[in-house]
Amino acid sequence: MDNVKVSVCMTAYNHSKYIEKAIRSVLMQKTDFEIEIIVADDSSTDDTQKIIANIAKENPSIIKPILREKNLGSTKNSFDAIKKCSGEYIAFLEGDDFWIDENKLQKQVEFMNANKDYLACYHKNQKVDDNNNVIEENDSRFDVVGEFTVKNITEEFLLPGQLGTLMIRKEVVNNIDPQLIKKVMLNVGFIPGDRMIPIYILSKGKIYCMPDVMSAYRWVLKENGQNWSSKYSQDNYVSHFVLILTRKNMEKLGKLLDLPIDFEKQEYESFIDALWKYKFGKKKKYILNIIYMYLFSNHKKYLREYGIPKLKNEIAARKKNGEILTIKDKVKESIKERCPKLAMFLKKVKKTLSKN
Repeated sequence: MDNVKVSVCMTAYNHSKYIEKAIRSVLMQKTDFEIEIIVADDSSTDDTQKIIANIAKENPSIIKPILREKNLGSTKNSFDAIKKCSGEYIAFLEGDDFWIDENKLQKQVEFMNANKDYLACYHKNQKVDDNNNVIEENDSRFDVVGEFTVKNITEEFLLPGQLGTLMIRKEVVNNIDPQLIKKVMLNVGFIPGDRMIPIYILSKGKIYCMPDVMSAYRWVLKENGQNWSSKYSQDNYVSHFVLILTRKNMEKLGKLLDLPIDFEKQEYESFIDALWKYKFGKKKKYILNIIYMYLFSNHKKYLREYGIPKLKNEIAARKKNGEILTIKDKVKESIKERCPKLAMFLKKVKKTLSKN
């Protein structure tokens, strides 16, 4: 296929329950141009590779399977799959998600063809559960329509879209400096791909967000589950720590790419939140997050200077408003609950004494 316009880069690992739906959602696309599907399975231990191979036999001119014998890890698997893409544009889809609009690729290509100053475009998506039931028709995490800028990241901590909605120009990938990759690996650390990619794109050009809901993102929350949503989307100290670490490393990446990414305000709010949960929410493990931020945050000086005093002022204000009970208040509440007659008697005594 010498005239491929769009390469669909799909990665999979143990997605036997979902992979066929993902691939067929690409095959259903109606386009006036040629597409290819590069589907890279990272040595799954279930039937994912078998399913991919069977569908590839049905569509040998479109599907190019990469069925690995050795697990590379998600990052290396993805980079290798991207290198195999030959199209002018690259669209992305993970093996457990799927597209819902048969005109998705056509719409994005038409936009990109007409707007040469944009390097990438995203669109909106819905959220579905493990059985494809719609949880949210329009995923509220992706709220931008129009141009997506650095301010959307720093002021609102937004993403332009979920990975399965992204289309980029192949030149963005071709022009990545190998030395930059080395610097990132040595100096930055962990950042989820859906946050790293838009930062890199913004360092090179513009991003557009389309309003159309054209894909489905699988949102599965399971106790002890190994998917990202189960691990890091809960309200607990682990998710809180991942958020802290992510923001810290995003700032480092911004510095390498000369982008003004700064989360001082958000870091301060996270610090106060962790202090509050530790001191009053009986969530003692948050002490680990507090210590980490106090010692290693990019804004540790600011947190030390303003964080603890802010907490003390907040406590005083909440006590005054009755949101936090003092020891005296707690005794009163206990008496009122356990000895209502005694409470009424004390109230009368207090009223009598105040008159005198």
